[in-house]
Amino acid sequence: MSKLNFNKSGKGVYEFFLKEKITFGTLFAAVGMLLVFSFIKDPEVYTISLIGVEHPALFFILCSVMGLACGSNILYFFRKSGFKSRVCYVLTCLANIAMVIASFTMTEGYVHIVTELHWAMALMFMIINPVMILLCAVHLIKQGCKNYLIPIAVFAPVYLADVLYIGKTFLSEGPMDGKNGIIEIIPITMTFILLVIFNHTSFLNKKK
Repeated sequence: MSKLNFNKSGKGVYEFFLKEKITFGTLFAAVGMLLVFSFIKDPEVYTISLIGVEHPALFFILCSVMGLACGSNILYFFRKSGFKSRVCYVLTCLANIAMVIASFTMTEGYVHIVTELHWAMALMFMIINPVMILLCAVHLIKQGCKNYLIPIAVFAPVYLADVLYIGKTFLSEGPMDGKNGIIEIIPITMTFILLVIFNHTSFLNKKK
């Protein structure tokens, strides 16, 4: 009886999720689920997490799909671009595992440590992923693909302002106050749009 080769099986799963059609499909599913889930209730009043308190199973599925979509597409972007960094690979995996952990730690009201862990995991997802995309884009810019400067210049200031606002709110008003779903939707959606542009369009690949 032959033994299972877990290294070979794991590599097969890894290769499957890094195929172009699969990465695009996960992005499409993640964006659709995010927008539908975020508007179950008024996003100006309810954060994604607060909606998740009332719909924990859907929230877990959403976080899992977003983590899979973001992680697989960033790793695909690395491979497509010839960007090699073990640290970046590990951070990408951790950031998207963190999103799944966040789905288990949302609470109704403030619960010390648990609520803070939830927001820490969510911030890891929202901060590390775009930084990984930026590092890979910089690698391509150095290779002569100057077109990558355009979406970075457009998206980066808005994304940075949004994340800084979330961080400021977290530190000054606490993890449950002063936020709404819109300021969460914006950076996540922008990350997905960048991944679509970088992975699933061709005009950026032309050197200038």
